[in-house]
Amino acid sequence: MATKAEIAKFLAAEFPQSKVTVEAVGDASATVRHHISIAEL
Repeated sequence: MATKAEIAKFLAAEFPQSKVTVEAVGDASATVRHHISIAEL
């Protein structure tokens, strides 16, 4: 199972434009949060 830090590192490396943060990881799951800016509305 990947750790929270490993998933965050992967997302930062592969999707540098992403504003997603990893909140939690579990068995075959991850909870992420996407912060929405004014530009996305």
